[in-house]
Amino acid sequence: MAWTVLESGGMTAVSLVTLVVFAHQLAPAELGSAALAFSLVSLLTLPVEMLFQDALVQRRDAGTRHFDTAFTVSLGLGVGLCALCWLCADLVGAAVGDPQAAAALGWMSLSLPASGLAGALIARNRREFRFRDLAVCSFAGRFVGGATAVAIALFGGGMWAPVAQQVLAVALPAVLLWAATPERPRFGFGRQEFRDLFGYGLSALGTNAVIMVMPRLFMLQVGVVLGTHAAGYFNLAFRAVDVLRDVATTAIWRVVFPLFSRLGEAPRVLRRAFAGAAETTCAIGFPIFAGLAAVAPEVVAVVFGPKWLEATPVVVALCGVAMIHLVRLYAWAAVSALGRPLYPLPGQFVEAAVVLAWPLLGAASAGVAAAAWVLRSLLAWPVDAWMLRRASGLGIKTQNRGLPSIALVAGAMAGAVVALGAMLPASLPGPVRLAVLVAFGAAVYAALLALARRDVARRLVSMVGSVVFRGR
Repeated sequence: MAWTVLESGGMTAVSLVTLVVFAHQLAPAELGSAALAFSLVSLLTLPVEMLFQDALVQRRDAGTRHFDTAFTVSLGLGVGLCALCWLCADLVGAAVGDPQAAAALGWMSLSLPASGLAGALIARNRREFRFRDLAVCSFAGRFVGGATAVAIALFGGGMWAPVAQQVLAVALPAVLLWAATPERPRFGFGRQEFRDLFGYGLSALGTNAVIMVMPRLFMLQVGVVLGTHAAGYFNLAFRAVDVLRDVATTAIWRVVFPLFSRLGEAPRVLRRAFAGAAETTCAIGFPIFAGLAAVAPEVVAVVFGPKWLEATPVVVALCGVAMIHLVRLYAWAAVSALGRPLYPLPGQFVEAAVVLAWPLLGAASAGVAAAAWVLRSLLAWPVDAWMLRRASGLGIKTQNRGLPSIALVAGAMAGAVVALGAMLPASLPGPVRLAVLVAFGAAVYAALLALARRDVARRLVSMVGSVVFRGR
């Protein structure tokens, strides 16, 4: 977990730094054009990177031939889809009314073959718990890619800065991981091995695809319905919130999924572990996102600049979605580990229905779009809980044990921060105002948690002490 958190945290730091530079150097329309291209490339990356990755991790008897088959098919898909992007780039640009998006799509698609090169290698390292190699290679490659993108933006490269970042952030880690992994796959194809992996892989891909497709599809809708100017604001809000959320979710998924896959033979142990882990995670995550929502105007103005203040309501909405996502993540990991990767699909179909429906409203606006994004998570959450109950026998009440009280504590903290912000003098410099609010919010949350949920507070203190002790 330490290495996965380091990897996620390092990538988050790089992403935040580049996002701040892009916010100051790029116009909203330029960032929106790159965001539309990124949305399409991200959708195409799913089958290239994820078709076989979870299947290789979950299958206990996966051998060399399985990895060779997965590598060959994934790399072939990456090359083919990259060529398709170049052929269809002009059609995409005409559809969204933005020639710049067409140019960005062609060059950004060069990341697809790199994803095919890395997929089987990532699966092998995850399977064998070699998270140190994954963390080092990923962070090193993304750091170089981020530094290059910052240089391009500072020298007036405009839209090409995020394009270069996407390509380098995928290609460089793939090359480094290839050099660091001793058991490299080779070109080869086995029909039986393909059948072994394809069934589970296709089911897992369907689930992961819907999870990952929704933000990309939503961003495309915003660009088409509201224009690239609005897409720029939404893209900044998504990146600002999601980079924080991904620190937790990436680390949790990479460790919890292989562990839950082994605990699947002991359902009682899995059920006992689930509730306590979800409660502890939310005790850490809820105050982060509730606090970010409370200080969203200050964060946007200080970090990204006053010209991005229109993104503030979207940031607040995404903070609420991130809190729900932390709860749903454990349900997805548990049912997938129990050999039921299709169980999250009903909840995701509910999400898809909401996302597909909002542009049909006659009064579509940025506020309607943000409200639809929140509503999709609220409606899908109980569906996920019900499917987990079917898969594991874990009752809905047990799944959410202790979460309402933690949510109330985080909400009270956010309300106190907003009240203090209203009382602070308007002449106070932005960075000072933000620092005061963050420190106040942290103190209030710690005090309220100790009063309302002393057991959870003691657990968090014990976890911190354990990390410090091991570090020493």
